[in-house]
Amino acid sequence: MSDAAGTAPGRRLQRAWIERRRRRDVAVTCKHLPNLRLYLHPSHFDLEAPLRVTVNGRVREVAVVRGLDVLLDLVREFDDRQG
Repeated sequence: MSDAAGTAPGRRLQRAWIERRRRRDVAVTCKHLPNLRLYLHPSHFDLEAPLRVTVNGRVREVAVVRGLDVLLDLVREFDDRQG
């Protein structure tokens, strides 16, 4: 199945615009993005309290997950070394 332009849903160009509003507030506007994961730096965000995330106008309060296991998962996911 394809969209009106003939592009299969899994092959559409994914776009995201991210705006930091305050230290506990971030807004995301996106197209064709089925999943979203944010990696935030503590110098720009207050990661000690829940974060308000607005995605395409829908607001959610989310708990920030911090820890070595999260970092290791990221390394495993994006490790591009040839073995």
